[in-house]
Amino acid sequence: MYMNIIKNNLFLELFYALSDAEINNFTKFLRSNTSNSDFVSVIHLLPRLKNKDLPDLKLRIHSDIYPDEKYKDVRIRLLFSDLFKELKSFIHQTILDNDMENELQLLQFFRRRRIDRLFEIQSEKISQQLTLEIPWNEKKYEHQYIQELEKLKYETSKSRYNPANFSTVLQNFEIHVLIQRLRLYLEHLTFRQFGSELKTFPEMETQIRLTLQQDWTSITEVNLYILAIKLFSDFDDDDNYNIFIAQLIELSKHMNLETRKELFSLALNYCIRKINKDHEEYFEKTLQLYEHGVKEEWLLEHGVMNQVTYKNIITLCIRSGKFSLAEEKLLRYKDFVNKKDRESIYQFNHARILKEKGQTRDALILLYSNRYKDPLIEIHARIEMIKIYYEIQEEQLLLNQIKSTEKFINKSEQLGYHKKYYFNFCSYTRLLITFRSNLQLPKKLKELQIKLFKEVEVIEKSWLSNEVHKLLSANKV
Repeated sequence: MYMNIIKNNLFLELFYALSDAEINNFTKFLRSNTSNSDFVSVIHLLPRLKNKDLPDLKLRIHSDIYPDEKYKDVRIRLLFSDLFKELKSFIHQTILDNDMENELQLLQFFRRRRIDRLFEIQSEKISQQLTLEIPWNEKKYEHQYIQELEKLKYETSKSRYNPANFSTVLQNFEIHVLIQRLRLYLEHLTFRQFGSELKTFPEMETQIRLTLQQDWTSITEVNLYILAIKLFSDFDDDDNYNIFIAQLIELSKHMNLETRKELFSLALNYCIRKINKDHEEYFEKTLQLYEHGVKEEWLLEHGVMNQVTYKNIITLCIRSGKFSLAEEKLLRYKDFVNKKDRESIYQFNHARILKEKGQTRDALILLYSNRYKDPLIEIHARIEMIKIYYEIQEEQLLLNQIKSTEKFINKSEQLGYHKKYYFNFCSYTRLLITFRSNLQLPKKLKELQIKLFKEVEVIEKSWLSNEVHKLLSANKV
């Protein structure tokens, strides 16, 4: 429904991307910058009309703003168009506005207009601001480059060219470019995790390799990005992670939210990869990161927790055997989840905890009694039922559930390329059923264990591996 509202309406698409605080500030902006009271009236109505489709929303706005006039669609379209201009102006002035960039533009203006005294005063003012000791400011080198370039052009116009000034411009430019290159390379490494077939870039790889060979500890911003890259290149170096996370926690107090999210997400993904490699000491580190992410809000979007994150936190508690902690976090984080999905994802995770505590009957009741709106929740609920039926040896119910789950996977478009992961889980479970009913196939069972160890496109790999291990133990292979 929400997508129907914003489809083909630029103003609504942009407006509904604002946080509650930003909407409040936009309302204040409209009151102080325009005499059109209709604008403010519309902004007050929109949050309450979020779940209506576009025609109904427009009718409601028209009836409230123009109660005695016949509905005219063009009137609402023009109103939205004017609001869109105001919203873009608000974003430029309040969200994207950067004091230092404005100061640099003023410096450039003074040079171009040849107002020498004001140029020199402005340049000195900028220098003082840029020399302030701020622990993290990756824009500093870009700003210093622009300032020094303006000074160089100014001096050149006075026939006072100094090669030392050019060296300063070049040095700041190169550090600025290096920071951007490191950030870009981290984006590339993050995407490369999900597919080895992604294109490589030998020239960039060479530049990064040369950078890693140098000592950058004197430049905090460069050094932290290098530590982040080593989470990929030196995966087994636990000391590197410990240094990275210690520095990140301290420096994050001075970062914008986007940079915090990017860097803490790298740390979180590193910990999850460690857990997937059976490094159990990373259970606690990962839980601490999740706790930090909620408290500092880098794990949330406008105060809302992604349901996958909610599920992952409970999974982590379950895998570490901390069922009481799982129940505590299940309740504590419930209200952070989107209201629309909250109850179903809560019941689903509750069922998983009950299953692991041995209360399979109660878990099945919860899994069956829910109606899941999100296919991603439903597929995982189905997987949990398959696991329960296998464990309690209800073979007919198990086979029926596998069959219906495979049909569901086929029909669900939202699963995308992950369909293969779910199909493979069903296939491996069918093999487990076969081997459990015929323990006289030890060689084949050992081959399955090796195949599963190498498998990368399957969910619940840990559970499947444990069940294979049980069968091997029963057969004393």
